[in-house]
Amino acid sequence: MRSVLEDLFTQQLARGRHLEAPFFEERDAYLSHIHGQGTHLHRVRVVAGMLLNVIKHLGNGCLSGTTPLAIRSASALWVSETGWHRKASDNGVSLAFIRTATAWLRFHNALALAMPAAPPYGRVLPEYIQYISGPRAMTPATVNGYKSIVSRFLGWAWKRCSLFKDVKTIDVDAYIETLVQAGMKPGAIATVCRTLRSFFRFTESKGWTPSLVSLSIHSPSQVRWDPLPKGPRWSDVRRMLEVSTKDGQADLRARAVLFFFAIYGLRSIEVSSLLLSDLHLENGTFTIVRAKGGRTQHFMITTEVGEALVAYLSKGRPLCECRNVFVTLHPPFRATTHSSLRCIVAGRMTQLHIESALYSTHALRHSCATELLEEGISMGEIARFLGHRGSRSVGIYAKASKASVKEVAEFSLRELR
Repeated sequence: MRSVLEDLFTQQLARGRHLEAPFFEERDAYLSHIHGQGTHLHRVRVVAGMLLNVIKHLGNGCLSGTTPLAIRSASALWVSETGWHRKASDNGVSLAFIRTATAWLRFHNALALAMPAAPPYGRVLPEYIQYISGPRAMTPATVNGYKSIVSRFLGWAWKRCSLFKDVKTIDVDAYIETLVQAGMKPGAIATVCRTLRSFFRFTESKGWTPSLVSLSIHSPSQVRWDPLPKGPRWSDVRRMLEVSTKDGQADLRARAVLFFFAIYGLRSIEVSSLLLSDLHLENGTFTIVRAKGGRTQHFMITTEVGEALVAYLSKGRPLCECRNVFVTLHPPFRATTHSSLRCIVAGRMTQLHIESALYSTHALRHSCATELLEEGISMGEIARFLGHRGSRSVGIYAKASKASVKEVAEFSLRELR
């Protein structure tokens, strides 16, 4: 099988330099990998050239066990030998050198990273994460949120109590007070309290902590009903959809993304996880696996959504191995992240000077629910349409036309009956 390095360079001198250098197989395998991910050949050549600098200046005959410090030292040596590279350096080292070397070594599992510090209280946190990832059936995003909150608490508690069994109600109260003093908003503190209650219920069931800790954690009082809309007005949502008519790759993706959030009220993770195999264009439908509960729902692709989707798939989506519908704009191509989706929505809202309590993907979910309420659809039906387990959750959507939203809702609700 012909190597990538043989195809990259046509001049005999350049080809010979790359083929005869050490670690040929390791370099060729990595270059084949990034090329297979969609990296342009010009960029692959640049990486190949940098790898020659890396192997020359690392100065060891074995890749395994190379440390980040060794990479940084090799980078500094390379910069000192090639004066014209100093403009692209940072504190005497080349970030391009470091990034290339790190990625190459990580690809071959040869990067020696420092062992992470042992988590406070040993297996307490890992076992809790395993618990909420299984029987509780929480979404990955929710699990990560719980993990982050509990991890910060345990790091704080570790400084007060060397043994986990000594953590008591007074310690939890003191921690909550530090959050209040730091200026954390009541809603965020309520989330922390809810998470810690779940965590201590688990540890109490294991006999690791006293049985009354979870019962003593009280969330701050909050306004249960806020009459102000959380999402933009529907007229502003329509502006967001209609202004996105450019044919650039980013604009085509943005327009299709905005339609999925606004018309169907999908969650960010549901849009990010949407696969090409979930689209049934011949039937004019698509399938969503709900992030909460894992239930499958079928939605009709309305005319305007279909036009935006086909435009993105035919002219905006790069040809790549990734099977997600929405992928990154640049190689290596992979599923668009939640943060990227949020930036698409928030960026468009800011660009159009749209006022909203939320500037996120969830803002459009609120707008969708509000519009369905105004169209006279019952809260129970909206709950099923949005993938809620009960109609009680719909009460959080603000009360603040349009035919496309009602059309989608009526079709999907018929499917659910």
